[in-house]
Amino acid sequence: MLLVSDQPVSNLLFCRNLDLEIDEVVLFTTTKMERSGVTDNLINVLNLTCEIKRIVISNTDYLDAYSLLSEIKSDGQRLLVNLTGGNKIMAMAVYDAFRDHGGCRFYYSPVGGDLFTCFNDPDASFSIRRNLNVSEYLNSYGIGFNHSENCIANFKEAEMIMRLHQKYKFNRRRVLNYLESNKSDYVEFKKYYEGGWFEEYLYYSIKKHLNLGDDEIYLDVELIADQETGRVVNELDVAFVYKSDLYIIEAKANVTSRGVYNINPLESSRPKVSVADDKPLGQYLYKLAAVNKLLGIRTQCVLATLTDLRSGGEDFNRTLQDRMKILDIHHLIDRYEFINDENFSKRINYLVKNF
Repeated sequence: MLLVSDQPVSNLLFCRNLDLEIDEVVLFTTTKMERSGVTDNLINVLNLTCEIKRIVISNTDYLDAYSLLSEIKSDGQRLLVNLTGGNKIMAMAVYDAFRDHGGCRFYYSPVGGDLFTCFNDPDASFSIRRNLNVSEYLNSYGIGFNHSENCIANFKEAEMIMRLHQKYKFNRRRVLNYLESNKSDYVEFKKYYEGGWFEEYLYYSIKKHLNLGDDEIYLDVELIADQETGRVVNELDVAFVYKSDLYIIEAKANVTSRGVYNINPLESSRPKVSVADDKPLGQYLYKLAAVNKLLGIRTQCVLATLTDLRSGGEDFNRTLQDRMKILDIHHLIDRYEFINDENFSKRINYLVKNF
């Protein structure tokens, strides 16, 4: 038995990690979840062969929900109830309606937890061993997507360019001059050498560091909200799932401070952080905010750049942090983390351990 809400991850993990054959699934859903297609999305991703029943209950009126649920007979069946989904009213109504049924076990797992605790039979608790991949996470929210199947170059090439940036102290012009003089395919792959490599460097490095499978990290993801029209609503540079939490990385080799002082990501009259090109930081912050709102409560949005964003002065740093807090952008990785591999590894460890 599952309580349906607009946050489906808990229910997916519950079914994925049960070491039992499921005979039937009962979904306690709401009118809103039915109309918005949330229940359908959950059923599609569960991809179960057993019978699935839907029971629409109120999530605002306890007595109404309890009255409906109390009429359901279990006929001596063993019932496993995940109370993590839904809201408090739904959870209370379901618990009160079934707590006296023999063989009924109630489970709960906090956000980010690694265990489903059975609070009326602790020995029946079970750990979360099988986590979600990127496809399952996105599809559970009804979001279709396309992603790049191949990188332009291999990790060795991307790593070489990072080493050049470290060698030339992140002087972008010197790095590009070197590449133009020493790479015979520079003109053909100019877009890659001028910034595309950075996305692939992050993809390869994170995949290796966190030991992620091919289905747990994607590059160049196009989010499609409308499957019929194929309308792309946003693009993600790097997306990966770690312990069923989704991380979105906006990878921009160089940015300026435009859009940080203004709430509107337009040209600012304030001084700019010194960089080689002219890409507004504010624009990427707003893009990440839009993606975060679209993808659910357990999404961490990260902006990664080779720009030194720590030398903009106290006023800039304070304003940047305020903007990130308002827009719910969780992490900023700048030049300091790319000075050496140790700094980057520490930052990635911190990222996944401090969700």
